[in-house]
Amino acid sequence: LPSNWPVETFPIISADELELPFLSEMAERYTVDEFTRSLKPYFASYLEKRYQASKIIFLESQTQLFQSLTKTWQILEEYDIVLSPNITQQRNPKNPINEPTFLNAGLYNAGFWAYKPSIQAESFLSYWKARTKQRITSEQTTARHRKLIQPKTTTRCFQ
Repeated sequence: LPSNWPVETFPIISADELELPFLSEMAERYTVDEFTRSLKPYFASYLEKRYQASKIIFLESQTQLFQSLTKTWQILEEYDIVLSPNITQQRNPKNPINEPTFLNAGLYNAGFWAYKPSIQAESFLSYWKARTKQRITSEQTTARHRKLIQPKTTTRCFQ
């Protein structure tokens, strides 16, 4: 970054601050990528409550922005949730993606999403949280085993 850019610091919030009784179980069951994705709805609720946020935009750490997020901020004036689909058109018509593969990869990209606190947004976060907890209790393999058979994970937040 240029030396004349303003420096802004942000607090680091550890997963322990979420006070989830099943946090260690999640950490054992999920790969690192799955674990960080599964915590997003919990962090969203935490940030909303702790900072009384009126709008929240989530970006993965490796996200590179090529323009301002002003449009996203404006969309949140009218809509409660902004999601980015993983796929908007068939990638290769000769080799179509079947529905289970598509659903396993996730309908939406967890690397970018936004919301404003509302009944609809809370319902969305509650659904996402329930799905992450359900995966902990219903998974039959451990994260270590999944790493051996599936080294590259995909977003699975919305299966």
